[in-house]
This record gives sequence, structure tokens and C-alpha cells, in this order.
Amino acid sequence: MLIMVLVISILIVMGIYSYYKESNAVAFSMNRDETYNASETSKSELKVATGYFSLAKSEKLNVDIDASIDDGKMHIYILNENDKLCYQLDGQDIADLQKLFLEKGSYMVQVVVDGYKEDVVSLNYDINIHN
Repeated sequence: MLIMVLVISILIVMGIYSYYKESNAVAFSMNRDETYNASETSKSELKVATGYFSLAKSEKLNVDIDASIDDGKMHIYILNENDKLCYQLDGQDIADLQKLFLEKGSYMVQVVVDGYKEDVVSLNYDINIHN
């Protein structure tokens, strides 16, 4: 009888933990492989993409980024709901894999390119943020 109560208690705790873990899961991804032509590159800056994710609680997240552009510079930003910059990477070839602590709240991920001299610019990026 005691063993049965213990087993049922363990199953209940595991179920609650599993539900809690799934309800706080973060699995954000953005990716693109694209070429921009002269009509788009006539601007000094291109806002390539914007994405959003939210955190139910403050925690460390895995940030995995792989990006490149054939001409110019790519900028990847993570901003909080108050437009405070929380993360930034710049360059022509970007690769980063790290843990980043973020507070509870909403976040915006932006990909911006500038500094290109050619009329045709090709870029690709793969951004994954998860716990």
C-alpha cells in the first residue's frame, strides 16, 4: 500500500513538472536565404526581418546564430519590450553559440544589413533561441 502511494505521488510530481516545463518552453527560430536586387539595395539600410518571442519567467536561453552576407555588414539585435538592446552581433560572417540570460517579458529580434556597395546582395541567416 505504501509503495503504491509512493509510486502515484512520483507520477503526479512528474506530470506536474512535465506540464510546467512545456508551458515555459521557448523555441524561436528565424531563417532566410535571399538575394536583394538594385531596387531594394538603393536604400542605405535594409531591415531584412523582425521576429518576436516572450518569456514567462527569467531564464538562460541558448542562442545559436549562423549568418552571412556577400557584401556589406549584417546586424542581429535582440531588444526587450522597452527597446533596450540585450544582444548584438555585427559582421559579414556571423557564427555564435552561447547562453544568454533574459528577464521575463517580450523580445524583438531584428536583422538589418547596411554598408553594401553592390547592386545585388545575397544573404542567409539561421537564428535559433531555445531553452
